Amino acid sequence: MSHSSFPIHLVASLDCNKSWSSKDYELVHPGFPEDYSNGMLCRYAIRKNSESVCGLEITFKKFDLETSAGCEKDFLAIGDERLCGSIPSDSVVQYPFDDGSSYIPLVFGTNDNGTKGGFQILFQQISICEEDLN
Repeated sequence: MSHSSFPIHLVASLDCNKSWSSKDYELVHPGFPEDYSNGMLCRYAIRKNSESVCGLEITFKKFDLETSAGCEKDFLAIGDERLCGSIPSDSVVQYPFDDGSSYIPLVFGTNDNGTKGGFQILFQQISICEEDLN
């Protein structure tokens, strides 16, 4: 992953660089409900709250980031997957914890040009995952 598109001066925010392990958590972009800022790089980690947790159920209450090929401009990375553009409200997806991993990393990055409405996402740690049902 190249960081060449990020400006030298990144926005410091109290809403950036957090780690949590609560069963339920709401994550919003720094500055919510206003549009997010340019030049941000925020890192988050969702840690398992128990050994029985196998993944996250994620509900996108709001998701509106700048669209770009490969999500190179503004993005939210959940694990290895970069998200950008718009996701319909109340869309629900599951993300598994990797085998042997106790956390899922998230990164919110914005370039220096153009902003949108941002995100409001609900996370719930789950102990029955889709792969367990097969």
